[in-house]
Amino acid sequence: MIFGRSYDVTMTHRLIRQARGIKKQYHRHKYTINIEIDGIVTDAGHIIANDELDKIFTTRVTKVVDNKRLNEILGEGVEPTVENFVIWVWGRIATRILDSVKPKATLKRVLIYQGSFYGEHIA
Repeated sequence: MIFGRSYDVTMTHRLIRQARGIKKQYHRHKYTINIEIDGIVTDAGHIIANDELDKIFTTRVTKVVDNKRLNEILGEGVEPTVENFVIWVWGRIATRILDSVKPKATLKRVLIYQGSFYGEHIA
C-alpha cells in the first residue's frame, strides 16, 4: 500500500546558468511536494501516522526552506532548480521513511524522484 501526503513550501531562487527567456533576478515559486511511502499497514491501522510524517517534513524541510532563498540552501555552484531541490529533500528525509518525492511547481511541471542516480551531488 502507498501512503501519500502533500506539503507546500515557497522559495525564491535565481538561476546561475541562464536559459533563454528565464528570469535573471530572484523570483518566487510555490511548490507542492507530494511524499509517498510504500509500506505495510501496522496494527495501529496506518503505514505512518500523519503527525509523525508532518513532524519529520516540517523539521527537516519546511523550517529550513520555507520563504528562503534556494540558492543559499543548496550551496554555492549548485543550480537552484526543482530537480536539485527534490534531490535535497530526498537526502533530508529518505533515510527515515521515503519512497518517492513528487513536486509540483507553479510552472506546471511534474517530477518524480525515487532515489539516487548517476551524477547526484546534493547533500
